[in-house]
Amino acid sequence: MISPPLFLSKSQFIRGLQCPRSLYLLKYHPELREEPEDTQVVSHETGFEVEDYALQLFPGGVEIPFDEDDFNAQFDRTWDALDRVDTIYGASFRHDNLMARVDILKKDGNKWDICEVKSSASIKEHYINDIAFQYYVLKNAGLPAGKTFVVYINNQYVRQGDIEVEKLFTIEDLTDTILEKQPFIEDEIKRLREMLQGDMPDIPIGPYCNDPYECDLAGHCWRDVQDGSVFDLKYERSAPYSKWELYEKGFLKMTEVPEDMLGPMQKIQVKCFRDGTPYIDREGISEFISGLWYPMYFLDFETITTPIPPFDGTRPYQQIPIQYSIHYQTGSEGTIEHMEYLATPGIDPRKYIAERLSRIIPEDACVVVYNKSFETRILRELADSFPEYTEKMYRIIENIRDLIEPFRYFACYYPEMGNSASLKAVVPALIPDFSYDDLEVQDGSMAMDAYWQMCAAEDEAERQRIRRAMIEYCKRDTLVMVKLVEVLKGYC
Repeated sequence: MISPPLFLSKSQFIRGLQCPRSLYLLKYHPELREEPEDTQVVSHETGFEVEDYALQLFPGGVEIPFDEDDFNAQFDRTWDALDRVDTIYGASFRHDNLMARVDILKKDGNKWDICEVKSSASIKEHYINDIAFQYYVLKNAGLPAGKTFVVYINNQYVRQGDIEVEKLFTIEDLTDTILEKQPFIEDEIKRLREMLQGDMPDIPIGPYCNDPYECDLAGHCWRDVQDGSVFDLKYERSAPYSKWELYEKGFLKMTEVPEDMLGPMQKIQVKCFRDGTPYIDREGISEFISGLWYPMYFLDFETITTPIPPFDGTRPYQQIPIQYSIHYQTGSEGTIEHMEYLATPGIDPRKYIAERLSRIIPEDACVVVYNKSFETRILRELADSFPEYTEKMYRIIENIRDLIEPFRYFACYYPEMGNSASLKAVVPALIPDFSYDDLEVQDGSMAMDAYWQMCAAEDEAERQRIRRAMIEYCKRDTLVMVKLVEVLKGYC
């Protein structure tokens, strides 16, 4: 007896293309799925905001509400709407136990155009497979499908006044590409269904575990990979082999890899991991410390980024500074002082930040940051946006010294750092009694989320609570830089 075709939604089909094993586990062992990270939830919510703006490009449509408990109702409402309107949001179709939901369906003559909305600023290959699957289902369900378009963010758009949706988005015709993809879609549907009716495929872990999407079942597949694996090796451009090449050659533990197959820093890392001892290059640390001077200002920004530019003069996905913390010391024997700023929700703070930094950071100050590419980009954009502060911003940039360098290039390396030189990896290793664990906000992503929560909060007490949490986190980032310099000086 031939079993009926297994149900496949668009998201399940895309999952199966990425990794058939992941699709199999989802179907038969859904209890193994991991809860999404908070950042993934925020990203999902951002996608809804982008879609709301995109709908304004196709006004007057009827929305088909999503109801995972009653798919049949969605299909019926869709076909009913096809007879009454020219634009439908969230139209749902099924064919041969396949389901696809279309962001925007627009009638053009006797045919219906498919418009898929994406919150990214470019078209990716998996988007094409996504839309091609939709087209396959709609066409075979009996809809006279016309052209297919992808609607995505134009990251060159600069907001001035109200959002101009026709400038915010780029609309690209992918019809020819989607039609060429149809035989591939049909073959892959057949392949995935045959796979699902057999034993779980024996597919090893691979780069596809988090590309193009983070797999929420990866924890199950990676359960045998322990600390100290080859995947914990630091990325090193000069290394003879990549981590995956080492794994494919049969190495799982980093201590099993012959030295001649490792890069210079990877050799240090493996030795430190094996011996449980740090590597200290006193000469390299002294060279870095000798490049610092007083007055010394430790600077850290927190930023927000969103596909919908929030203020005039900003672009989609621009990193907009909304907070800074500064610890400073005028001399080697001077006391350490602190200054801070956090923007009022909904107000563009950039010009004020540029003015404040111009005024409070002396022209001859050594400005210490952690991972200078970030702070430098923020300062350059402030300089470009506010010409009256350009000279001051570039003077600060000229005086920046990057505290990550001794850790990134292994002048100072502790095995607890693993393959990361981030503050969250360095601090527990070098200053174990100093952590972020007591803070409500513990990293930059949480700080961004907290800012949006503060903007949305209606209760003043709640806004003030979030504000205090954000200030304490940013303050901790600059204070810990002060302490790291003290530690490094101890090695000189």
